[in-house]
Amino acid sequence: MNEFLIYRSSMIFQLAFLLLFLPLTKQKWKVIMGTATAFILTSIVDYMNFDPTVHMNRLLNVLLLIIIVLAAALFLCRYSDWRAVFTVLCSSNYVMIGNVVAEVVLVFCGGMARALTSQILIHATLLYLLVRTVRKNYLMELEMANRKWNRICLMPILFYITVYGMTVWPVSIAEVPNICGALICVFLLMGFYYVSLIIGIAQSRNEAEKINASALMEKYTEGILHEARTVRNHQKLLAIQRHDLRHQYALIKSLLDEGQYDEIYKLLEESGQQLESLKEIRYCENSIVN
Repeated sequence: MNEFLIYRSSMIFQLAFLLLFLPLTKQKWKVIMGTATAFILTSIVDYMNFDPTVHMNRLLNVLLLIIIVLAAALFLCRYSDWRAVFTVLCSSNYVMIGNVVAEVVLVFCGGMARALTSQILIHATLLYLLVRTVRKNYLMELEMANRKWNRICLMPILFYITVYGMTVWPVSIAEVPNICGALICVFLLMGFYYVSLIIGIAQSRNEAEKINASALMEKYTEGILHEARTVRNHQKLLAIQRHDLRHQYALIKSLLDEGQYDEIYKLLEESGQQLESLKEIRYCENSIVN
């Protein structure tokens, strides 16, 4: 039952990965219930797999575990789509490294304590590094629903199938011990893929931010030009108004001398309406919004 303990330790870190890298639902009871249910169900499946009296098929065991963890992720995540699926695949690839090292230690060095200790150290170290370097940007990227998340799921699936086929089924490390060199190459390739993916996503985000900034600047420039045209139009109208005021002043003076007060009142009403038409409406200080 040594492998059962290794797989249980692995599941704890995988669920921790999902809790840290998924945009979780705000309902805490769902998070607690989903995580606990997933751990209990996977424990039952793993126990049946390693119980000699049950003889569960290896492939059936893996499929059940995948279904349980994927269902838990979809239950916990705010987005029940390919973003949750991709995160589950990443969590599976993350725990593979510690699991393989634990199997190697168990086969070549012996001792369950050594194997479990090495596995926990690797899981904890990798999780700490991922949280410090990737988590914040990864959660930001998960907010982008328009990214083709289903397309980038292929490579993690292939990595998982490759490592599983080399270490568990149809052969195991104990049966083919000289396969460790090939495993190292696979893990290096997997690391290169994830680094390239992170760099590509970061570059894509930077380009999108530049495009948005350029569009905003274009809108701002259009707003400034519109305000400049408005100011010029008002200056022209004010010049005309000044010219008319001189004539109106002379006319009012003439009407006062003649005592035609009704005509003066009508003239003032017309002047007030003209001044009202020159009033500029400003809703705020921001030129674009205004």
